[in-house]
Amino acid sequence: MGREKIEYGRKPYITSLGVAFVFTFIAILSIVFNSLRIMFLGLAWWGFWMFIPAFFLYIAAVEEYLKIKRAVEQVLSFIKAYDGDVNLDKLSSELNLDYFDVKAIVADLISKEKIEARIEASTGELIFDKDINKNKVGLLNSNSDSGIKSAEENMSNIIFCPHCKASINNSLVFCPFCGERIAD
Repeated sequence: MGREKIEYGRKPYITSLGVAFVFTFIAILSIVFNSLRIMFLGLAWWGFWMFIPAFFLYIAAVEEYLKIKRAVEQVLSFIKAYDGDVNLDKLSSELNLDYFDVKAIVADLISKEKIEARIEASTGELIFDKDINKNKVGLLNSNSDSGIKSAEENMSNIIFCPHCKASINNSLVFCPFCGERIAD
């Protein structure tokens, strides 16, 4: 039995809601056409049946939304239960979720600052580090001229990850926060 794929980044409930809205609109339009005795493609006679699939699409959208919300809550509670660093592959195995969904959820939790960690791209580990930006802060708080110069040099080497918008060193190939490859 494979791991459950929730397609976290795609938000599939949006598609279901969109189609349900279209079906609902057609059904309401058919009622209006029927009351005004307008015969357009026979919509007045068959369109009201669109309420039935719309109803089930609304249920599917709510179910998808709740499934994604439960997965985020599970990932967050498992991460908080661990004492040290967390291997994302092991976490996805324990939760029976797809690795890339877990990685996307963790990257989202990091970007929303619900957890203070980074993803180590080479090992797939979630590294908890309360002082992720300690080096930059320490250099900027230095009163000596050499401290200011080295801070300026470090700041000139800083770029922003195009995926998670974290500030990183421009010499990195992978973002330490989201684990994605940095464009060349």
